[in-house]
Amino acid sequence: MLRSLVHNAEPAGVRFPFVFAPPELIGFLTSRLGGLGAGERFAGEILAVRRRLHTPPMPAPLTERERSVLRLLPTQRSIDEIAEDLTVSPNTVKTHVRGIYAKLDVRSRRDAVAIAQQRGLLDAEVADFTV
Repeated sequence: MLRSLVHNAEPAGVRFPFVFAPPELIGFLTSRLGGLGAGERFAGEILAVRRRLHTPPMPAPLTERERSVLRLLPTQRSIDEIAEDLTVSPNTVKTHVRGIYAKLDVRSRRDAVAIAQQRGLLDAEVADFTV
């Protein structure tokens, strides 16, 4: 099954799920090196990226509302302005921002935007507004 996943992911360039996979899957992938055939190079790339990034296990996924807030963080709009845009209270936005920070393991808006860009969580047109 893993051989099939790697074989199908390589042509599409799908690296994200593998790079941020839990340690059990990475251990399984590592133990199969040498037996993945055509996917061997791709598996090696995944492991190299993980080593280079000191990648932790895949973080908890952002909720839809957290993603909505995250998309507005690079715009430098205030919490109140983001709340108005999303028609929620500022306290709700603050709650979502805390969730984003926790899931991305950051402590600032700038770091959240940078990590989100690295992980492909921000659209290209939104990323142009970064600080």
